[in-house]
Amino acid sequence: MTYLVKPDIPIRGTRLPRTAIRLLGKAVVLGLTNAKLLFLVVSNTCFAEVTDISQAELMQRIEASHAYLILDVRNAEEYKKGHIPGAINIPHDRLDSRLIEISSYKNKDVVLYCGSGGRVVIAANILQSAGFNRLLHLDGDMNGWLSNGMPVAK
Repeated sequence: MTYLVKPDIPIRGTRLPRTAIRLLGKAVVLGLTNAKLLFLVVSNTCFAEVTDISQAELMQRIEASHAYLILDVRNAEEYKKGHIPGAINIPHDRLDSRLIEISSYKNKDVVLYCGSGGRVVIAANILQSAGFNRLLHLDGDMNGWLSNGMPVAK
């Protein structure tokens, strides 16, 4: 699966058009209300490879203690309400400044999830730029995890 990610190049121009992109396997129309993701579309965009991992496969890895790093990129309040067992929380907008905490996982699987997928795109870009090369995206994110009755830690 290919995800759009933000390069380190500023937007050219001041008017931001509505744009559709392929995001997490779905076409998502981005409006001006989601400026961070819209930035990804209208800037000089590059692509990163992020592989999907199913909820069942992640659960098997958790049970077998082979999940490596599960990274919840939602905000702290969302994380406190409930998260995937074993996940650590580094919000996507603080990931740049906290990369040192997870640097030992650069060559290991890193499973990313948020509420519905948008923040994973931003986090994947940051991680790939920092040299993380085994990024996995949880299919359905936290919303899907909850709707399927999967276990939640608090």
